Amino acid sequence: MTKPNGFPRRLKLRNRGDVERVFTSGRFLRLGSLSAKVQPNSLAYSRFLIAVRRSAGSAPQRNLLKRRVREVLRHQRHGLHHGFDICFFLSRKTV
Repeated sequence: MTKPNGFPRRLKLRNRGDVERVFTSGRFLRLGSLSAKVQPNSLAYSRFLIAVRRSAGSAPQRNLLKRRVREVLRHQRHGLHHGFDICFFLSRKTV
């Protein structure tokens, strides 16, 4: 069971086929030091994937970056447009 303000599993882009579809036909966006691939989906909500390059630091540093992005998404997801699969990419420039 998810907490009322938690980040439910259904919002995580986890299926390999869905991830490949976003990577192959998604639109690439650069958001400052953050990059993203966006692809519309047929769902009533958006799903997210957060990927951090190894060059961004050690495993604890990369995990911290993912937790921070996930926390921003958790607070802002109700104000975002629905029906998209979004893959966020963080690299060394983000740290």
